[in-house]
Amino acid sequence: MTDAGDRLLDALQQFKDTIQPPLEEIASVRYDESSYEHPEIDVTGYDDPIRLPYSRADGLTGFCIGVHGHHFGSAGLSLDVPTPLYPAHLNAFPSAVDEMWQKEFGCEYSKTDQISTALETVEAELVNVKALATFDDFLTAVENQNNELVELICDVRQFRIDRGREVDGLLNNVERTVRWRDHSHAFITVERISLFDGEFDEGYLIGEDDGGFFIHPVDTTNLNENQDVNYTDIRTAIGFDSSLSSGTPQFNLGEKIRVQGDLCIERVEQSSYTENKPNQCNIPIDNHLVIINAAEVTSSIDSEPVDITAPEKTTTYIVHDEHDLISFTLPSGNYQFSLLDRGVRPEEERPLW
Repeated sequence: MTDAGDRLLDALQQFKDTIQPPLEEIASVRYDESSYEHPEIDVTGYDDPIRLPYSRADGLTGFCIGVHGHHFGSAGLSLDVPTPLYPAHLNAFPSAVDEMWQKEFGCEYSKTDQISTALETVEAELVNVKALATFDDFLTAVENQNNELVELICDVRQFRIDRGREVDGLLNNVERTVRWRDHSHAFITVERISLFDGEFDEGYLIGEDDGGFFIHPVDTTNLNENQDVNYTDIRTAIGFDSSLSSGTPQFNLGEKIRVQGDLCIERVEQSSYTENKPNQCNIPIDNHLVIINAAEVTSSIDSEPVDITAPEKTTTYIVHDEHDLISFTLPSGNYQFSLLDRGVRPEEERPLW
């Protein structure tokens, strides 16, 4: 991702260079030097979305800009440290600059279009970074605590209820230790977390699978600090036997196959088929949508596992808001669809490691 990363940094620098001059001019008439006493002070107050120049402790003048707590300066233009990687957070700049310029100078800022163009370039390069990211890029971002790049690549959001809610422990500023890795997966443990009824350890399987990059939290309360870990241990702790691979999966009887990070498909014992004509089945499981062209749902879809019967081989699609759409051929048979265990489990369900 070196070339894409360099282009992103160049685009961010161009955006900063484009927006800095008007902000400095606004600051020159809106604030006096007494406003710049401490680099941690937001000199514009809480009503402005823009952070303006400040004086550093060494007497030099620093500069940072930001929206909703996201900012960057000369130290922030790197993929190895947090950078403002959400275009939605930067979209406020063109209109905010124009609004402040009109307030101070009584006319429109003549180069607002240049700011918008620079922002569009940043947005385009962000798309490239995500498209060209490798597993090594992903792991490096995790190890370096570059959480915004992790969220961009993996399409999760910290502290959001609708997605990524189980990954908060990894995206906090905690020590992270890579306990095992191969070419496309790594297992990471973080320092102990405290909950209301005790202290528990949590680990994370991260990787690149059939639908993109994923983060899967795992209960590691019973895992010793210096204990060796291998992929078999990790699969056993999460509860699957294999992952969906390219081509046509075999779907052996009793084999639990992990799909799109945390969905599990298991082929179960054969039973007599019903006389009902198979139809398209749409099965929502958490934030996955399983679409089977010709099958019959033989249990409630409101609880897991969801049982289905496919009288003949049929095409299956799975849509997931954090992964790419995938499709594969499901051989005839009986199947159960469910979610794999995630995060800290009740005491009696914790993996033994």
